[in-house]
Amino acid sequence: KALELLDELQTRRLEPDIITYNTLISACVKAAQWEQAWALFEELQRRGLEPDIITHNAVISACEKGGRWQEALALFDEMQTRGLKPQIITYNALISACEKGKQWEKALELFDELQSRGLEPDLITYNALISACANGGRWRKALELSGDLQERGLDPDLITYNAMITACEKAGQWERALEVFGKLRKRQGLEPATITYNALISACAKGGQWQKALELFDDLQERGLDPDLITYNALIAACEWGGQWEMALEVFGKVRRRQGLEPDVITYNTLISATARGGQWQKALELFEDLQQAGLEPDSITYGAAISACKDSGKSEKALELFEDMKRRLPSGAPTLIAYSATISACVKGGHWQKAFDLFEELRQLNMDLDLVTYNAMLSACVKGNQWRKALDLFDELRKERGLEPDAITYNVIIAACETAGRFDEARAIFLEAHSKDCFPKEVLSTPGALDLRDLVLPVARTAVRAALYDLRRGDEDAEESPRFYAAPAGDSLRLVTNSKDGRVLLPAIDALDENILVTDPENPGIFVVPLGAILRQGAAKPSLSEE
Repeated sequence: KALELLDELQTRRLEPDIITYNTLISACVKAAQWEQAWALFEELQRRGLEPDIITHNAVISACEKGGRWQEALALFDEMQTRGLKPQIITYNALISACEKGKQWEKALELFDELQSRGLEPDLITYNALISACANGGRWRKALELSGDLQERGLDPDLITYNAMITACEKAGQWERALEVFGKLRKRQGLEPATITYNALISACAKGGQWQKALELFDDLQERGLDPDLITYNALIAACEWGGQWEMALEVFGKVRRRQGLEPDVITYNTLISATARGGQWQKALELFEDLQQAGLEPDSITYGAAISACKDSGKSEKALELFEDMKRRLPSGAPTLIAYSATISACVKGGHWQKAFDLFEELRQLNMDLDLVTYNAMLSACVKGNQWRKALDLFDELRKERGLEPDAITYNVIIAACETAGRFDEARAIFLEAHSKDCFPKEVLSTPGALDLRDLVLPVARTAVRAALYDLRRGDEDAEESPRFYAAPAGDSLRLVTNSKDGRVLLPAIDALDENILVTDPENPGIFVVPLGAILRQGAAKPSLSEE
């Protein structure tokens, strides 16, 4: 309507002045027409009009609404060049623009700057700044600012509380989010809204608190509030993270029955992930088909979740089929790292280790930032393919070239690769490194004279036995040669505590000893005894563990 009036003015050959343009630009801001506002700003300058502080404030607000934080900052610099002094409304719009652009550091910088100019921040300033910190994952700073605004005599409103809860939600601080919610409920004159509950339920989902999420959902309805699709999606996510796939499907049923609500891709993605986590691969694929029948397009997350469902259920052929379908159908033409990692893992589980290597090479060519999950899957492929040298190369690559820190899974797999290939020296060295980083349970050495192997996978258990025998054979010599794993007093024997009643699984680790030397503790099945005398008779001070 405002633009029609401008056309009418021009038709009558009346010249619009700066006040006219300011009014028009403000109307465009309110109508979320930021591009039109920008066009009017350029037009008034072509007409020789000089934009004033009101003009700049309005156009900066337009940029904020359009998510154009760089343009907003450029205008801010331009207005100061023109000799115009920014007002608190200027800074509020700028901070809001930075918040939408996820530029939390710049938002804080502007906050400091406005105070240095002698301007007094208001509630709008703080709300925008807390939201900026929320988007930047700075929940502590967000809560600190909420205290600061109250010290200035300002009263937090619902926007403030929602922003604080969102800050806690994004950082996975569900308990803090509930604390803030408790303060909101005590605040006279303020009532939580659906958006409040959405952030709370999402926070509980990330914290694995699915039961609390359901309680909040019930509370929302008891207050007479209407849950929206975001509410239901957050609730399904809570069920997913809590391993409650059946409950997730119940919530999905409520969405379908609710008039005016239609499940979106996020709904289906979360459901497919929930059923995949629950080992329900057939249901996951059924939901994958339902999504398409509903007229929705699967995205990379949908495919990744469906592929993961197949991977976890050993359906490697179906995983590969989905992967190829994704490569054909996605607009980007490039699957995500999650999809690649899941497909590689599926190939490993299905015995297609060469295909896993091919996919890994594709990843490298795409220059993706490979993560530890992908490397762990590739190390497993090396074990299946008896590629111990390749495994060691990848182990070096992930640490030295990618800067990744191996976890317990990494160490388990690389030790298995070396142990299976008879590379016992390499396995022992890696085991000692992992042990020094506390990647294995401390209980392994908790009892003097014994190795507690119950929480170790078999290749690592064998390597632990070899490392202990190595140290016992070399005695006190070569103390500086390498780290010592087993140094506890052992009495006259080494006791091996296992979950098995068959000690033969450990015999390959006692390679130089007579098989009959492994004695079962008659009072404790699963505990095997190796006499120290037999160990010491075998050996050299510096035994070699590896086979050629």
